[in-house]
Amino acid sequence: MTRLILGLATFVTAALAAPAGKLPVRVTFTPESVEHRLALADLDPQLPADWSAFDFLVLEFRASSSQRFDLGIETAQGRVAKRIGPMAGTWARAAIPLRFYREPAGSAGDLAATYNQPRGSYWINIHSDAVGPTTGVRALTLAMPNPVGSPTLEIRVVALAKTDPGDAVLEGKPVVDEFGQYAHAAWPGKARSLDDLQKAWAAEDKLRADPPGGRCLYGGFSHTQAKATGHFRVERI
Repeated sequence: MTRLILGLATFVTAALAAPAGKLPVRVTFTPESVEHRLALADLDPQLPADWSAFDFLVLEFRASSSQRFDLGIETAQGRVAKRIGPMAGTWARAAIPLRFYREPAGSAGDLAATYNQPRGSYWINIHSDAVGPTTGVRALTLAMPNPVGSPTLEIRVVALAKTDPGDAVLEGKPVVDEFGQYAHAAWPGKARSLDDLQKAWAAEDKLRADPPGGRCLYGGFSHTQAKATGHFRVERI
């Protein structure tokens, strides 16, 4: 019993003495600052450099915008990055399969299905960049080549898992409002009531009934004709 108490005391002391990481972190993307590097030792000193035994990188993050960003894993061999499509304005847990970073894309019905992978709380495009081993990991990188409006990204959890803990939207559900619009963003013309929606429908009906000059009902040029010459085309025979 004495040994057990001593062991527990040692464990608690070690846990209290462990250096704290810098989480949560918040980065802002601007035309002058399109990339950020987050050293692993700064995020969490307890994270190992060798991720070979793990199958998922688990992040909890909140993006201010739905603009895509590149999430990179920097190792001694270089950097491998994949593109993340976030939901804006809400905390989400993303359990990112590390096989997307280690292995080439598999086969699917078409290119879109091969490279665009829908997940429970985000999208990931695995076409960008190469693949490589997840050993000697030094840092995570965040990049947004052409940011609009100084979007921010907050990260409060960085962890590794051997089994899938599941993707999840952690707050603000449902993410779609009663009118079928995204709930956590605002834009000019967003319907706030049924009356707003009905007015928008009426405006669309009026536009269709009286299209701008030279345009057809569907928005095309009404007086322009061209002969189809493509290899695949519709033609009356």
